[in-house]
Amino acid sequence: MLTAAIEDSDDAVRESALNAICNAFECRDLSLHLVAGLAPCLHTMTAPLLEHALGILGSTRDPDAYPMIEPYRQHPVDYVREAAVMALADLSAQNTPAVTDRNS
Repeated sequence: MLTAAIEDSDDAVRESALNAICNAFECRDLSLHLVAGLAPCLHTMTAPLLEHALGILGSTRDPDAYPMIEPYRQHPVDYVREAAVMALADLSAQNTPAVTDRNS
């Protein structure tokens, strides 16, 4: 899924893959190492894709994602800046107990 989100030439496919990854975070807490491959590609993403990717990185609640997200607080598109701020807020929530399975 991550490969499609990063490598596919069709933005619709990339967005669908990123949506699927976001949906996975709704069911489980996933670790940063599973999605860290997004980081080197962030600068190539369109604003809608970037919005999803930042949300995914923030959802890991891993402070190591901070340097991946923080530069996008200065992005020219307002909803990308907002996504970065929200993702950074999610990282600060990492001090709360992680729930392995949110549906149980």
